[in-house]
Amino acid sequence: MATECDRARASADFARFRVQLVSGAPDLMTLADSAYGALEPIRSAAFGEGEPIKDLDELRKHETSFEAAVKEFLQAARAQLRVPDSS
Repeated sequence: MATECDRARASADFARFRVQLVSGAPDLMTLADSAYGALEPIRSAAFGEGEPIKDLDELRKHETSFEAAVKEFLQAARAQLRVPDSS
């Protein structure tokens, strides 16, 4: 689980950096930071830092929160970064 969390965090770092380069919009960066932050409880537990995740239900709660934050970020990024249709 630790390796998977490490990869997810690296991917999140990369995505945040790309959005900052391409958009730089403060509202979009706030959503990116929120998605990144939602990964922290899972990452911390995987590496034995901070609060341990007590059971599978708690893990699912954190996963659901992370997925919702990522989905909100992606929807906003898609709307903001979409290239206008030229037809």
